[in-house]
Amino acid sequence: ITAFHDAGIMVSAEMMIGTDSETEGSIKATLAFISRTKLPLIRMYFLTPIPGTPFYDQLKKERRLIHERYEEYTGAKCVYLPAKITPADLTRRFWWLNRRVFGMKNIIGRTVLHKNFLREPLLYLMALATNLHYRQSVKRGDVPVML
Repeated sequence: ITAFHDAGIMVSAEMMIGTDSETEGSIKATLAFISRTKLPLIRMYFLTPIPGTPFYDQLKKERRLIHERYEEYTGAKCVYLPAKITPADLTRRFWWLNRRVFGMKNIIGRTVLHKNFLREPLLYLMALATNLHYRQSVKRGDVPVML
């Protein structure tokens, strides 16, 4: 990421939260990583078992699906039993992470205070606007999506 930033390339990242190795500590480490690397654009989703996929079939076979109300399979909450954390704790931690990533201090630090802001001000102002849009999504309890 540093090499991309040094080359003037803005990094946009998408992250899946909720693999079987996920813990409260790994979610805190994800926030530290995002803050340390100053990723200007980021989206996070729950790892969601989509019907018809091998992952869904595996979780169904292992009896790890909480329910099959597919309208809730949006990437905004945990719908299966993770290995190391409860679904409720994972969901709570996911939104804790989103509120911090899309908090004003974090947004400003990753956009207008980014080392490349003066090099590409319009690009980083676009990133600021996108993050503010994502912030509104998080406040509504929605997973941020592209403009």
